[in-house]
Amino acid sequence: GKKLVLMLSASPPGVRTLDLGGNEFWVRSSDELVQMLSGIPPGVRVLDLQDNRLVHEVDSRGKLEYRDVRELLRIIAVIPHSVVDLDLGGNDLKDKTAHECAQILRAISSEVVMLGLGDNDFFEKSGIELAEMLAAIPPGVRTLDLRENKFNKKSGAELEQMMAAIPPSVISLDLSSNELDG
Repeated sequence: GKKLVLMLSASPPGVRTLDLGGNEFWVRSSDELVQMLSGIPPGVRVLDLQDNRLVHEVDSRGKLEYRDVRELLRIIAVIPHSVVDLDLGGNDLKDKTAHECAQILRAISSEVVMLGLGDNDFFEKSGIELAEMLAAIPPGVRTLDLRENKFNKKSGAELEQMMAAIPPSVISLDLSSNELDG
């Protein structure tokens, strides 16, 4: 964690896009993640945190545990408000309840206009749960990425519930690679 904090603090001031995807954040404590993400340069507009399994953490015995939603909210809270494009794909959000996912989504800055939630295996949620989660998307989001969530495993009624809950501010929706073939 200290290496990344040092790297981020030494970043050129003009950095606008920061890809931190696939950096195994699950091996970091919530305190370390808060410290690391607090070091994101203030002008960053695009932040990629995909494939970090943020909902998990390794405990002191080396066992993979679920990170408490309060800790996830602390982590989300330090993301700079300059970020308008946030990718949280591949972070195992399926392992949180719909209510907890909704809390996380509501905690995202209202400045975010592009939100990536792909590859979180949301097919494990019911239509009602998906609706609860997606209704919590910040109202400023205009582009929503829900690719690779295996929605082909949902019924037509569940998919209808899900789609009806997406805020009307969304004008671009990525549902690719969900095997929605009929």
